Amino acid sequence: MPRGENGFGFDEIFELDNGKTLAELSFEEKLEISTRKKALEKIKKYL
Repeated sequence: MPRGENGFGFDEIFELDNGKTLAELSFEEKLEISTRKKALEKIKKYL
């Protein structure tokens, strides 16, 4: 079942290993697991 208020699209149904859906995470928690953030951190080394 969809859970959470902090999401859009499929955030309410994608469940993480900790049992929370993406929509149940705070903005700060989402940033910590963001694949875009991780990619930018890696490329920053080369710029």
